Amino acid sequence: VPPPAGEAAERAVANSVDVWEREQALETARLQLEAERERQGLETSLQVTYTHGGEEQGQNQNQPGWSISLQASYPLYDGGQRRLALVNREEAVLRAQESLDSAAEQLRAQVQDLLYQLEDARRQVEIARLERRRAEIELLAAERQLTLPVPSATEDAVASARRALERADISWREAVWTYQARWIELGILQGAVDWDALRAGSE
Repeated sequence: VPPPAGEAAERAVANSVDVWEREQALETARLQLEAERERQGLETSLQVTYTHGGEEQGQNQNQPGWSISLQASYPLYDGGQRRLALVNREEAVLRAQESLDSAAEQLRAQVQDLLYQLEDARRQVEIARLERRRAEIELLAAERQLTLPVPSATEDAVASARRALERADISWREAVWTYQARWIELGILQGAVDWDALRAGSE
């Protein structure tokens, strides 16, 4: 039994390398935006110096010790370069988010389409199985009619029924292969192939 459409789609999204790469691109864009926002504020510099004691000069004497100075500056006019850089980073985040959403949505649609194909393939397997069974019964009937004291079937009729069974068997096998191919495609998208379900579908 195929998994629910929502579960299959989300599993495929979680296992998609393409989606993962776009998630990483979005995270990178967000980090770059945060860094740009931090650069929009004050620029600070910290200076730490140590002063050694000096000789006496009248009543004053240099005392040994540490001194710390902090300077802050903010550019009042930069030609709009900072604002432009921030806007570019914000747009990069939006593009990365749109790219991620698009990839995930396309993958969900692909899974949904595969589920439709899988259900159709399952029906075709069932139809082909019934056709093969009907051909088997018709061949058996023709062979029995041929062995009657007064045959009601000819050798040609038996041969024709046998060829019909061969064609029905080929059609059944092709339907099974198509079903299995759809299962494998769905399994690859989800990161694993359910071999038990694959075998069950061919029975």
